[in-house]
Amino acid sequence: MLSEAIGTLALVFVGLSSISLFLGTHLAMLEALPGVIRLGLVLLGFGSVIWTVITSPCGRISGAHINPAVSLAFALRGDLPWPSLPGYVLAQLCGAWLGALLAQVLWGATLASLNTGLTLPSASYPLWASIAVEAVGTLLLMWLILWSIARPQRQRWIALSVGSFIWLYGWATAPVSGASFNPARSIGPAIASGDYHSLWLYILFPIAGAAIAAVWCRLAPASCGCGMREGCR
Repeated sequence: MLSEAIGTLALVFVGLSSISLFLGTHLAMLEALPGVIRLGLVLLGFGSVIWTVITSPCGRISGAHINPAVSLAFALRGDLPWPSLPGYVLAQLCGAWLGALLAQVLWGATLASLNTGLTLPSASYPLWASIAVEAVGTLLLMWLILWSIARPQRQRWIALSVGSFIWLYGWATAPVSGASFNPARSIGPAIASGDYHSLWLYILFPIAGAAIAAVWCRLAPASCGCGMREGCR
């Protein structure tokens, strides 16, 4: 639980700091960059911290879920005991909240001017687009995780593959939904700021996407790159 709290704290703190640093207005050099490049740097921050947490001692202790949707998916597969699930989720939410508070202290008005790092649906797209982005993105993320752990030779690349997925898919879809794919990443800043606008979307649909991936890989293990004899449930 402590490892999950530390990992999720790092994810939210570094992620919100990346938003403040690369999307804020305090560095003229960065302001001169095109918006799409600055957004890519933000998502690179998220992807890099995920890579770091997975490869860290915390990641080796708890599995580096740092995402309630991922923990639920592992519980559905039988990889995480159900009695452990509430502790994992509570630790993740506490870590996300503390990470958001620390980012607010560090970045103050800069982060406040950027909606305190909240994930919000874009007014330029219909709501169903944000729903699809979050559900499909988390489904693909969970499938990638399960595919990566299915065989030992893939496991060594899981940090790079998951971090790269968050970077690239998030870069492509952040203008639509904010690219959360993680209820804790959205809940932490929402609690810290007291703004729960559209939070339901970032809880319900990442969970749905991860659950679909877990059931899919359990019913059709070959689609996730393994067979039942190799330990896939």
